[in-house]
Amino acid sequence: MRREEVPGFLSVLAGIREELLSLRGRIPPEAHAFRSLPGRMTIGEQLRHVAGCDHWYLTRLWDDLPRLPRANGVWHKLELERRRALDKLGNLSDAELALERKKDHQVWTARKLFRRFAYHERFHHDTIERDLALFFQAQG
Repeated sequence: MRREEVPGFLSVLAGIREELLSLRGRIPPEAHAFRSLPGRMTIGEQLRHVAGCDHWYLTRLWDDLPRLPRANGVWHKLELERRRALDKLGNLSDAELALERKKDHQVWTARKLFRRFAYHERFHHDTIERDLALFFQAQG
């Protein structure tokens, strides 16, 4: 990965998280328990999953991540986790930019990390939007 690519990736990740956080005012508390189909995650589970994945993705390259302060709910956790991810990814050393690390039978690089962060969050954002529309539809 080239250093000059990092600011663009960081901008994408920050923008995607802002889009997700913008849903906060549209999701009433009772919608957090809404499940569109049996076996699918509820809206609240999806939000917690996305927040947890920020940490999980970073552990593909680093084992020594600092602990975050205790979050006051899922929206705060989404903010804290992304802040840490942007800080870590925005301060990559030359060695980290070139790093290839095998973890859980996959080879991880900084480029793969950025791509997975963006794709995963976009997928869940779209799913939450769909489920939220279904929730309101079910409410009549």
